[in-house]
Amino acid sequence: MEPGETARTRADAQFTQTVKHGEKGSAGSMIAAESRAVNEKTSRLKALRLARDATQVAAEPEPAPKAKAKKPAAAKKPAATKTAAPKKAKPAS
Repeated sequence: MEPGETARTRADAQFTQTVKHGEKGSAGSMIAAESRAVNEKTSRLKALRLARDATQVAAEPEPAPKAKAKKPAAAKKPAATKTAAPKKAKPAS
């Protein structure tokens, strides 16, 4: 142990990370570059998809909707209401 150095300062020196000036900010620039690459790929793929969809729509006209056959109106019968007959009580034996 060197004179004037305490256990706390040695521990702090051991566990603190030193920042290298060449690497400072590199993570942010890497993230930004990846984000730009993803955005460029997405826009390119979107343009290709839209072009593909435009050619498919032009090649295949939409079929005409089928006319629905109307059913003749049937006379509705009123629902028969069933009334419950009173239950007969069983004689006590």
